[in-house]
Amino acid sequence: QEREMGLAFLRIIRLSKPVPSTSLFANNKRFLSIIKPNQPSLDHNPKITLNPHLKEYPQDLVTFHADLETLAQTLIEKDPPSINRYDYTDHNVVTLDLSHNQTEIDDAISFTKDLNGEEWVHVHIADPWAHITEPTHPLIISAAKRVESLYLPETQIPMLPKLFTKYCSLRSTNTKNLALTFSAVLGPNGSVLRYKVGPSVIGPTFPLDFEEGELLLANRAKDHPTLVDRISQAEFSVEEFIEKADKIVRQRLIHRGSPEILFNEFSSSFRLLPDGDVTISKNIITRPQEMVYEFCLLAGEIGARFARDNDIPFPYYRQAPPSMFFDWKSSSLLTVVERWKRVSGTAPIIIGTLPAKNEALGLECYSKVSAPLRSYLSLLSQYQILSKFYPHTPPLKDWEVEKSLQEVQIRKKGLKGLLHRSQRFWTLRYFEQEYSSVFPAVVLSIPKAGTKKEARVLLADLGLVTLAYPSNTSFVGERVSIVVETVDSLTNSLKLAIL
Repeated sequence: QEREMGLAFLRIIRLSKPVPSTSLFANNKRFLSIIKPNQPSLDHNPKITLNPHLKEYPQDLVTFHADLETLAQTLIEKDPPSINRYDYTDHNVVTLDLSHNQTEIDDAISFTKDLNGEEWVHVHIADPWAHITEPTHPLIISAAKRVESLYLPETQIPMLPKLFTKYCSLRSTNTKNLALTFSAVLGPNGSVLRYKVGPSVIGPTFPLDFEEGELLLANRAKDHPTLVDRISQAEFSVEEFIEKADKIVRQRLIHRGSPEILFNEFSSSFRLLPDGDVTISKNIITRPQEMVYEFCLLAGEIGARFARDNDIPFPYYRQAPPSMFFDWKSSSLLTVVERWKRVSGTAPIIIGTLPAKNEALGLECYSKVSAPLRSYLSLLSQYQILSKFYPHTPPLKDWEVEKSLQEVQIRKKGLKGLLHRSQRFWTLRYFEQEYSSVFPAVVLSIPKAGTKKEARVLLADLGLVTLAYPSNTSFVGERVSIVVETVDSLTNSLKLAIL
């Protein structure tokens, strides 16, 4: 009781302190320029302090030079080079994304039967190389410097100009979408029996967002008139399509053993509100999201096998098996602590030009090919594959791919650090904002007896894994309550306590 009274007193003192000055970065226009127009401005909202870590991002890459924007516009206005493409314009093609009005969509799926009655699964990936045929093009060099699109709580920094990205996306408004398609005949257990790869053209897509996909899978679409009206306008049964896709995903998960099970409870989403506050919520990975993830893995497996079988220098993703293996069927029976041990024991990804089995994914070989509008490595993988189809476009040599991989890894490490520091900044801002709250948590691990280190805990509602003290009164798996003792986002300090 005395401890709780003391903590309450500390909260009163903390809450009585003046709000830190918001003018610390306000005079630096470099930082202000990368806040999205719809985000609150420092000059008009005293509650928001600009993230100081954004200055770490190269300021010349925050926006695109006018010359690059002009080049992107020129590429859009020109007819793409003529090459032979698979004609899939008669396919029923579906996209799944955060919103059915999304403008940056780089993957879609369809199903067909051939003349022999075999069922083919097609994963269509946007093809920016349909408009850019040289790896030395200024847009590609710019993408290599950016490495990937950066998504921060307060802003987004795209890898390619938004105008070009939107034009290359697989959209419902396009009569023809240019794609690179990865197709396969799957066995009863979801394994790849036969495959083919090639540039293609598909017709307009039917867009679904993840919430709509979840409603269809749960047979609850009838309760949502807008969705019923949309799917009634389709020329095929959207419900049957989604059910078939879900069945294939279940088969693939069982085939792979799903060793990398997506434990979403250990990750968070950050959102800045118009009033300057920040909200944090636990990521919830729905079945439609899992569906997109699995079909993109299928495309990556097919692409890597194609490169290996055709002796194309390629960035293969190698990963050792997990230290603790749980198959997909038994994953729901695990405790939170067991799932955390599985996640924390995941082996690092090693990217190289030697084909190798990805044991963490349960795949014969794998490379990421599904995000060419947002990831330079996907863009590079696509170029190497398309070199087999575009005349007079030789693939990069082994040493050139290796050099690119080294440069990308260095830049990705920097971006990962920036993202981590940025998320920590907004996490501290959240705790300042919710200073008097009590957070439910689960103890994941405790230090050895005799040490003064804190216990590692999962803040259950936030998806945040952090440290709290004291650890000597808790045991692994215990459900506890966490309070904030001290926090300061400007000095990067945080102290949490277990009640």
